[in-house]
Amino acid sequence: MIEIAPREFEFETKSHDDAKLYCFSLNIDGKVGWRLPTKEELDAIYESDNDFSQKTSTGYAPFYVTSSACSEGTYLRSFRDGSGDYFKYPWLHAFIVRPVRDLKAD
Repeated sequence: MIEIAPREFEFETKSHDDAKLYCFSLNIDGKVGWRLPTKEELDAIYESDNDFSQKTSTGYAPFYVTSSACSEGTYLRSFRDGSGDYFKYPWLHAFIVRPVRDLKAD
């Protein structure tokens, strides 16, 4: 099982490396070990009740980044309008990071 970072810790970036660094350095109330979700974890989050953003700061549909690689880059998922489609980075201008972490005793 995973814990999803609160919405106020979403981070918009243009770099997959910056996304990973943001997760790695995140400390929320003493909780560390944050990371990018896998494609499968983001699928499960999408299917559940969630509070993920419907727009980026530029007004475009948000795409959430995963840690899962594909032949053309990294998988991203849209949470707008229920599309739930995956797209291949790096053709987007920006994407959103929503860190997760494995649940364990802190």
